[in-house]
Amino acid sequence: MNVTSAANAATKWVQRASAAAQTYGANVASSTVDQAGLAAAAQPLWAASVQQAAANNTFATQVQKAGTGAWKNGVATKGVARYPSGVTAAQGKYQTDVQPYFTALQNLTLPPRGVKGSNIGRVTAVDDALMAVKQANG
Repeated sequence: MNVTSAANAATKWVQRASAAAQTYGANVASSTVDQAGLAAAAQPLWAASVQQAAANNTFATQVQKAGTGAWKNGVATKGVARYPSGVTAAQGKYQTDVQPYFTALQNLTLPPRGVKGSNIGRVTAVDDALMAVKQANG
């Protein structure tokens, strides 16, 4: 059978996928599909798939196959350049997501400070306040 080389296929894949970026964005923007609802409904399948992957040792096998070098290479060639723009893009979401925790801490009245080693009540108060926010916000 006449089959193109993997290198040619990879090159074509990159060219075609890169050219499709605008179409991809437009299709998502105009979509009426409830992506979040569909993803949430798929939770049982996700859980079963994760359990199967764990039972088959797939995760560990694939991580070992890629190796630490793949992680370091990805960080060096993509992660470092993308990190600042990703953080900047997420600034508003970060602020919105942490605001309830900051508010809880600002409104918290801690028990009086005791001698060194006796302040677990203060730690517990902070832990309880933050856990209440986490549970209230899912």
